[in-house]
Amino acid sequence: EMIPKNYYTTKHWLAFSKSILEDKECKCEMCQRPRWKLISRGKNKGKWKRLLRFALHHKHYNTVYHEKREDVLTLCSFCHTSAHAALRSRNASELHEKLARIFEDAGFVYNKD
Repeated sequence: EMIPKNYYTTKHWLAFSKSILEDKECKCEMCQRPRWKLISRGKNKGKWKRLLRFALHHKHYNTVYHEKREDVLTLCSFCHTSAHAALRSRNASELHEKLARIFEDAGFVYNKD
C-alpha cells in the first residue's frame, strides 16, 4: 500500500516528522551524522544550527496516519538519496547489490512508485 496523495502535507505528518527532526539529538541512522550543532561561541552562542538536511523514510506503509517512531528511518539527505539509488540499480554490479543489502539490513524499503 502506498502513501495517499498529499499525505506529506497533512497536519498529522507535519507534526510527526517535526517531533523527530526538531529533536536536537537527531542523527542519521545510517552514517550517524548529527542534524544539529550547538553553537559554542560568538553572538549565536547557545543557539542550535542545522547542519544537514534530513528525511524520514517509511520502513513500511502499514501504519500510515498512525506511525510510530520505529516505523520510519531518519536519514540525512545523502544517505536517503544513496539508498534509493543503490536499490534502484542493485542489478548493475556486485557493488550495487552489496550497497542495496546494507540499506535493506538497516530497514530501508524501496518502492518504485
